[in-house]
Amino acid sequence: MEAIYIPRLLKAANQTQTLTVEEFLPNFATLTPIRGDLKVTHGGSFLEVSTQVETIVNLTCDRCLQRYNHRLRSR
Repeated sequence: MEAIYIPRLLKAANQTQTLTVEEFLPNFATLTPIRGDLKVTHGGSFLEVSTQVETIVNLTCDRCLQRYNHRLRSR
């Protein structure tokens, strides 16, 4: 993931920068890379960060111990 520089963010339209994400995170086991968008907005004295990402993880049922894939999505 690339760094976000505050001076560049202040000069951007609406003081907002959107990054496309497609990578694996360390210590978070997924079957597919985490894909989506990350939006950072400068709000004066704070940064607002929002995402819309998705990935697929492999889970195990506690009851029957069968493994299954599950799609995770943020909204």
